[in-house]
Amino acid sequence: MNINLEITVFFFFIKTLKYKRQEMSELIQQNDKGEPMKRKLESL
Repeated sequence: MNINLEITVFFFFIKTLKYKRQEMSELIQQNDKGEPMKRKLESL
């Protein structure tokens, strides 16, 4: 039971990391296009 829980938490952590990385790369791309990063961050 305990091992199963740790595996679940681990996969959730990996999924969260991937999502955050994608979000940050989108922010950087928006910033490269000239849109202020501050506005993008405030809209999150």
